[in-house]
Amino acid sequence: MPLAKRATLAQARAMTQRPGLFDLQVPFFRPLWRRIATTAAPLAWAVVEAVTGSYGWAVLFAAAGLYAFHQFFVVWNPDAGGD
Repeated sequence: MPLAKRATLAQARAMTQRPGLFDLQVPFFRPLWRRIATTAAPLAWAVVEAVTGSYGWAVLFAAAGLYAFHQFFVVWNPDAGGD
């Protein structure tokens, strides 16, 4: 199969795939308040876990909040999802 045809097939597959489990670039998150809430909730819970001494859970929730911050405020593409 020629290289150009393989690239075209890969692009077609990418366009028809559903969002993945960790894909936050979906139309649901277009409103700013949803992005702020989705970022603030795990970060706030990380603080609660750290205060109560559960440092493992605190790190897990902090990582989730930081990932959400990165997706929503660093690499956010409001046209993603195509809804």
